Amino acid sequence: MAESRKTVLITGCSPGGIGNALAREFHSNGLRVIATARTAEVIQDLADIGIVTFSLNVTSEKGINACKEEVMERTGGGLDYLVNNAGRNYTVPAVEAEMSEVEAIYATNLFAVIRLCQTFMPLLRRSRGTIVQIGSVAGCVPYAFGSVYNASKAALHSYSGALRVEVAPLGVHVITVITGGVKSRISRVNRYLAEDSAYRKIDADYRARQVQSQTVGMETRLYAQVVVKQVLEAEGWLWRTRTIWAGGAAGTVKWNSCPRVLHPREGLYTTTRHDGLDVHEATSEKAADIYSAEEEVKAEKEQMWKNMTVVRSEHSEYRFHKIMLQQATPAGVDAMAEAKRKEGVRFRSHVLSLRKVCSQLHQRKINRAQCGANPAMQNMWECMTDALERKLEKLTKVLDDCELKFASDSAHAASIRALPRARTIRCVVLKTLIFPVLTMLLQDIRFMLAGTFFAVAQARTGCKCGPTDSCWPSSRAWRQLNYTVSGKLIQNVQPAAPCYPGPYQDEDACEYADASWTSEAFQANTAIGLSYPTESCPILNITAGQEPTQNCTLGDQPVYTVNATCAADVAAGIRFAREHNIRLVIRDTGHDLLRRSEQLPSSEQTIRKESRLTCSDRSTGHGSLQIWIRYLRQGITFQDTFKSSERHGCPITAWKGSAFKINGGYTWSDVLGEAASRDVIVVGGGTPVSHEAIHVYSDRLIDHLKSVGCLGGWMQGGGHGPATHEHGLGADQVLEAQVVLANGWLVTASPCHHPDLFFAIRGGGGSTYGVVISTTVKAYPTSQMTAQQLSMAPLNSKYKPEFMKAIELLHNAYPDLLDQGFSGYGSWSIRSPTPLVYNDNYTLSEDVEANFTTGFTHTLSIFNQTPEAAESVFAPVLRQLAPYNGRRLFINITYSSFPTYAAYYDALSGIESPVGSPVALGSRLLDRKALTSPELNRTLEVLAGSAEQYTSVNLVLVGGGQVARDGANRYSGVNPAWRTAYLHNIVARGWAPGADAATREAVHDDMTNVKVQAMKDLAPGTGAYMNEVSTPMISPGVKDGAEAMP
Repeated sequence: MAESRKTVLITGCSPGGIGNALAREFHSNGLRVIATARTAEVIQDLADIGIVTFSLNVTSEKGINACKEEVMERTGGGLDYLVNNAGRNYTVPAVEAEMSEVEAIYATNLFAVIRLCQTFMPLLRRSRGTIVQIGSVAGCVPYAFGSVYNASKAALHSYSGALRVEVAPLGVHVITVITGGVKSRISRVNRYLAEDSAYRKIDADYRARQVQSQTVGMETRLYAQVVVKQVLEAEGWLWRTRTIWAGGAAGTVKWNSCPRVLHPREGLYTTTRHDGLDVHEATSEKAADIYSAEEEVKAEKEQMWKNMTVVRSEHSEYRFHKIMLQQATPAGVDAMAEAKRKEGVRFRSHVLSLRKVCSQLHQRKINRAQCGANPAMQNMWECMTDALERKLEKLTKVLDDCELKFASDSAHAASIRALPRARTIRCVVLKTLIFPVLTMLLQDIRFMLAGTFFAVAQARTGCKCGPTDSCWPSSRAWRQLNYTVSGKLIQNVQPAAPCYPGPYQDEDACEYADASWTSEAFQANTAIGLSYPTESCPILNITAGQEPTQNCTLGDQPVYTVNATCAADVAAGIRFAREHNIRLVIRDTGHDLLRRSEQLPSSEQTIRKESRLTCSDRSTGHGSLQIWIRYLRQGITFQDTFKSSERHGCPITAWKGSAFKINGGYTWSDVLGEAASRDVIVVGGGTPVSHEAIHVYSDRLIDHLKSVGCLGGWMQGGGHGPATHEHGLGADQVLEAQVVLANGWLVTASPCHHPDLFFAIRGGGGSTYGVVISTTVKAYPTSQMTAQQLSMAPLNSKYKPEFMKAIELLHNAYPDLLDQGFSGYGSWSIRSPTPLVYNDNYTLSEDVEANFTTGFTHTLSIFNQTPEAAESVFAPVLRQLAPYNGRRLFINITYSSFPTYAAYYDALSGIESPVGSPVALGSRLLDRKALTSPELNRTLEVLAGSAEQYTSVNLVLVGGGQVARDGANRYSGVNPAWRTAYLHNIVARGWAPGADAATREAVHDDMTNVKVQAMKDLAPGTGAYMNEVSTPMISPGVKDGAEAMP
């Protein structure tokens, strides 16, 4: 049974938007609301308060018809209000608009509205209902870069005006809402200028233009109150509301710029019946009375505006041309003023005040270039914007009160006369003149100041500013950064801080942190969590009674973090760090083996000294600002055939296969899942290990797990995984990338555009040349896989020489095995804290151990081969090992077959290893000469170390194959040693949590000066993989060449 309440259908009700706020306001006024969005799940917040929700794609005729049936069923065939709110924004230069986007804009903003009005007209006629069209001031006042959106809204206004006259005889009313700035989600899509755009030099202002309505706009709640109030009271005794003006600057546009009549007037009429229709005939007497009242109001307002000289509609055009001409000088403003005077634009008082400010700023710009980084001068400049910002904050509160007052007291245009005259004038002047002028002036000042920031940064010399320096940014500066990034600035706290006395102490939180400490996800989801954390705030097991033996400090961790969710946040963080001369750290998941400076100095000053000298600290930096891209996620897109995002393509790129575009800080678990669903392969992180051989070091130290980020150090340092031998290193998979540069610009790097940057990010190091926020990588057809798992251990300790000889034999054989298609990972140790190999085949005796803590394992795979073929390839090696098997060594080999790469990866590679333990490591790329050298046995003995060292050696056997062939690619920036290497050999040692500095330093010394040196002696002409390079302990005062690094 249909309800008696009036019903309103609203399109486009996604959270945070205008439609969502309108739905809530109509609901609070007692109406039965049917809210729609593309998927009903996203508006569960409305369903939770009793609003009916429905999935509707407004561009789908089938979807609209289904919605009509739903409404008819719920209402009995009528509809009181249809609110056409769904819309799309598109802010791009007119000459660079993509036609597909233009068509999509019109499909949503105009054609969908027409279809909805036609479809629901029978229901509206039955209820004598109202159509509410959500328009925009952009349809009245075209703004730069909004040509397509402007035109679509102007078309909507024109359509609505004609529709109003046509459907009035049918008993249906039409209201057009001219919407100004509202803090909705319409600008949530970040758009970027093309590389060859003629507007690149004003890229920063272009990006600011996209979100301008969000910075000074009205809150959606207030907007909804203004609109709903007037919609529900639209039917007056002598007046019928045709147009509602709401939102920031809407009043300015209404009284200064927009044509007074946007559409034909239906005005006042009497109603008669003729051929079954309600025919409305104008009554001249009533019309004359109302026109007289309107003229009186109009005259009153014209008197109010007689001396006002700001024409808001012209400002965006004026500002646009001023910026394009780069004329931030008094002469430039005068020239622009003269041009505008010739066009008859009256904005003299604004120009005069702006000219005065320009004159002062232009003179101070010269002084600033001379004074460099003078803090007093810096404060003077900051004060100028600070005063305006504080004034605008106060005005905003006053304007909010004005909006509520107008909403409650101005249901009809003529009733403005009933308001207290002084208050009316005050509100109107504040809203339509003072607030816009101050906002424009602040933008202009910021624009003119921006040109000096880079010169000042260049003038600064010496060390970066730290928290104890006078040049450290003020709290106001940090608040401004937080405002710029929409409240996403985090003041960092150590993950283990709840375990220590102080403001963050919390027993429950400490227990949770302790239980989660070895979880990759826990560390990655914490702003400064690290897979291999520092010792400045170690975790405590308070349940076991462990007490802190030191203070918990940030140490060399960043002080603040920008939790970036879009490219603009990244650019804002970079600009802030550059302008304030502070260190900048880029972080994705925090999975960084190079963070190894473990010295705990006694003073903050010593920490600063050390952190500047330690070149291996990539995910940390004392006194730094960190940009965290883990939640910058804008989708993973699959392309059946790679298509360059460049406007004219990139003919140099020869790849014709499939590709994935990874838009943001996704991990390989995300991308590999997408690849598996499409039966394709991408080269991502992952560590094949034997199921029986996972132990405390081996699966921790081969770091390329499925939880590793796709965009950061893994790819930019080279990147290896199970598919590397067959398809190449991760860096060599990149077809193009979007990079935010140090100047805040977003560019696309490819062989055709910025080829030097493209070369550099494909192996040159994470965040060394810019912040990569998206990549497009190759995808390959899936393959049948065969895996071999080998486990080997001495039956007891006296057979260690035979064990070491067998390891040497395997190393000698690896180059030939890899040349025949095998590749994979392995590990070995002469003493592990936990068993490496489990004894399932031998009877225990004094000559046979229960489980083997001395052991060797590897898991190799081969593409497109059967197990029988794989056994044949390995047969010569097995014959060499046979004399040891069962007599002195336990050797077990098994083969497994998998129909697809995804099945193989899930079974043997998709393992998330424990993290959180401190270690020191070193590595070397070993070529065929090194692996077959007579000196290999001596090197292996050095790497094994003594039993008390618990040393682990890890084998990354991915060289040769496509890795070697890609050496001919001139756009590859990886270490050339990869092209001849077969084995990336990693050796590691750890220490107990809380170990003293002397213990840690001894481990580092052994690693750097003994084990790594032995590998250098064996392979002096190769090098190391930068993501897993040796990490020496650097004591205060020791220089390693890192001092000069910025």
